[in-house]
Amino acid sequence: MKKTIAEQLNIKEFPFEIKDRNGNRIYWEDATGFVARYEYDSGGRLVYYESLVYWEKREYDSEGNEIYFENSEGKIIDNRPKEVANKEHFGDILIKDTDIATIERLHDMVLDAGLSQIDSEELKRSRELIKKMYAYIYQDY
Repeated sequence: MKKTIAEQLNIKEFPFEIKDRNGNRIYWEDATGFVARYEYDSGGRLVYYESLVYWEKREYDSEGNEIYFENSEGKIIDNRPKEVANKEHFGDILIKDTDIATIERLHDMVLDAGLSQIDSEELKRSRELIKKMYAYIYQDY
């Protein structure tokens, strides 16, 4: 079994805590061996907390307002701007609304060109796919 920091240092007075150079608590332990870890951003705001039974993470905007919260109990509060919150990464690919607009323009060009060899059902499915992609990114499209 892994020893806690207090056990490794043979600390006998509790609670035991470690603070960073800014005075923020980054480690806390009590006499029962309960341990909590904390992480902060460059502005001194708590971004991550973890214990043996619970965790939570937070994100803040440039003005210091909390815009995202998630914990190990499944609670999520997401107030991030939609352009950040709803863009999806697929490996190294970031799908943006401009990418979908390009697909949409290609679809329209094919229709305008009257290319008869393209199945009209395929064109209908491509239009539906475009709508689904916009809806996925913007959630209220």
